[in-house]
Amino acid sequence: MTVKNSKICINCHSNNTQNRASRRGIKRYFCKDCKTSFSSKRWPEQLQKIIFQEYFLYHQTLKQLSAKYDRSIPWITKERDEYIVECKVHNPRPVNLICDATFYGKRKDKLGTLVFKDNESKEILIWKHIESALLKDYRYLKNELIVLGYIIESVALDGKRGLKKGI
Repeated sequence: MTVKNSKICINCHSNNTQNRASRRGIKRYFCKDCKTSFSSKRWPEQLQKIIFQEYFLYHQTLKQLSAKYDRSIPWITKERDEYIVECKVHNPRPVNLICDATFYGKRKDKLGTLVFKDNESKEILIWKHIESALLKDYRYLKNELIVLGYIIESVALDGKRGLKKGI
């Protein structure tokens, strides 16, 4: 059950929250589910990050996010687009890669992301937006990892033909 105009907890993402007193002009809230108190001051930046991650990393649609946060699709889109992605700090090491391409929306949209992830740490090492899964994109990301100092010990690919020989 969603409650209109209730704040979403920054800890457990529940909307079962209660308005509490203000502190220095900033509203305070209490989550009845996880018993956490929080303020609304920095929540917009955290919510932008959560929406960005749920959309791009966990493949949630705008419609699903709209229903989850009880907001309009244009509002979800605005929050997603305003999030500033932090620069990745690389820690070169030997890695076992998992390479996968994921596409969003309809086939005609041609929007996807190619991701190279370390199998052991589950860390996304490098990614690239793509229109279709082409061998040149896989080669480009592989070469970028090598330039960054990573040592590729093994590679697990999706079932696209020709990738095994081409990479």
